[in-house]
Amino acid sequence: MMKTMRTTRGVIALSLLAGAVCGAEYFVSPAGSDARDGLSREAAFATVQKGVDALAPGDTLTLLPGEYRESVKRDGLGSLEAETVIRAETPGTAVLRGDEPAPAFEPAAGSRYVWVGVFDGAAEAVAVNEQDTLTVLRRAPNAAELGFRPGTFYQDRAGGRLYVSPSDQAPARTHRYTVSVRATHGLYLSNARRVRVEGLDVTGFQGKELLTYHSGTLGGTWGLFLFNGKACVIRGCRAWLNGWGIGLNSERAASGDNVIERCLARGNDSAFCSGDMGGLTVFKARRDTIRESAAFLNGMYGVNIYGTGTDGGTYGDADVPGNEPENKSRLIDCLAWGNQSADFKIKTGVAYHHTVERCAGPGLWSVRGSNVTGSLIGRGTGGAGADSIVLEKEEGLDPEAEFADPANLDFRLQATSRFRGTGPGGTDRGPFVFEPAVYYVGPAGDDAADGQSAGRAWKTLARAAGALKPGDTLYVLPGEYEGALRLALAGTAEKPITVRGRGTEPAVIRGAVSLGGIRHTVFERLAFEGALEQDGATGLAFRACTLNGTPNPPAAGWAPGAFGRWPGDGLLGALPPDTPLRAEA
Repeated sequence: MMKTMRTTRGVIALSLLAGAVCGAEYFVSPAGSDARDGLSREAAFATVQKGVDALAPGDTLTLLPGEYRESVKRDGLGSLEAETVIRAETPGTAVLRGDEPAPAFEPAAGSRYVWVGVFDGAAEAVAVNEQDTLTVLRRAPNAAELGFRPGTFYQDRAGGRLYVSPSDQAPARTHRYTVSVRATHGLYLSNARRVRVEGLDVTGFQGKELLTYHSGTLGGTWGLFLFNGKACVIRGCRAWLNGWGIGLNSERAASGDNVIERCLARGNDSAFCSGDMGGLTVFKARRDTIRESAAFLNGMYGVNIYGTGTDGGTYGDADVPGNEPENKSRLIDCLAWGNQSADFKIKTGVAYHHTVERCAGPGLWSVRGSNVTGSLIGRGTGGAGADSIVLEKEEGLDPEAEFADPANLDFRLQATSRFRGTGPGGTDRGPFVFEPAVYYVGPAGDDAADGQSAGRAWKTLARAAGALKPGDTLYVLPGEYEGALRLALAGTAEKPITVRGRGTEPAVIRGAVSLGGIRHTVFERLAFEGALEQDGATGLAFRACTLNGTPNPPAAGWAPGAFGRWPGDGLLGALPPDTPLRAEA
């Protein structure tokens, strides 16, 4: 699936992947103190800003697990001679927050749809975040308007009250809210050189007005942003419910060659912007890349490029300096869906060279068709090549018969898919070349079948379990299955086996199931109604399952019917393990 990049960029990537600590290593902990030297876990700093300020080129800052309620900025960090690192000790456990918990809400007198809570007027409510629906409530000028405008809030600072009108007009107690109180970016680095930011979560940073253009953010407030960075990497980071998600701006000639990879942006949205932006964005791109990442339910765009980093000339001319093929930027192996304006967009104002390669988005695209290769496009891109799939142009299309699990955005091809062998030179169309690594089992199946499509599914879980090898996915079609069986599955740490329910209807396993001795296997979206025996199991995980009648969503907030494991199981390597796809539970 993954293809080799150009040689010059490949050399940069290899050096960045090394990850060794060459200089000093500093630590930050919620239990630390900025009066310490930060050079050990026991002497950790308390704030990320203190740690970032301490970094010299080649140093590493390690964030210990916890929440850090601060914004962080630094200019001129790093050097091209040595990699400088800002990282979570354990990816996904260090959270940079611009929000605070919301108060308990009670019904507001005289209004059916408005709720009110006590909120200290010393803190300005920049925004209110409806976490469980990934909705940023819009500010209203007074409390009276909230009854007519779902999805809004009003703060009475003098009276110490916060009013909300839930997005669905349901009682506020049925939702989870936080209040953004820091009207700035989460992590903002300008003129960084060969800096790697890895494994951070950023949420709750919102703007109350357009920011100055000098910051290079086109007026927006971002969870994580690099302005005029050079050879920097943002890897494995997640941004949700910020003004906008994760962004780059390679405006100056000495910047560019940056990478956003394995990142997730969801539910980022703001009223304040002066250009195209969204979940994952590159402004004035110069050989920058977004790859193996996902963006969904963001305002404006999911994954996009806005502008080319030109070096003089009259902008709008096709031959403006800097707009050459060797300077193209790329969107590779990305997934986007449900974004407000479009899932993918490239806009530059000139005849551009930027490309979208092996990406999937079942919604609207705004990209010139000739710049798209091997992708799955919902609608909107004209002239896409014969190696891509454009869903709106496929007559009589039944996605359930073509793709592994389209309801949950797994667009790998079934063995019987019409898209196999129908591309140029007999190749498979779309982002995925068919591989016999996805299997199916269903109540109406046949154990004598090959199990490689929903229409040729096996009938029993025992038959399926005996055939699965490391790295395989088994889709369990909706219905009921007999238990009283032993599942002897043997995945590996590098290639776990995944067994997951398909579609949106329940897959129920009745009776006892023995998982004793099972190795590196993940169960998702399944209902186990009998006893589970797990003695001797290694690397066993349950996600969005029901165990003995009790729902078992992971603590990170896994959403039933969402994505799968990482990497490369039909989601274009978009998500790390345990990625929360709704708000934290």
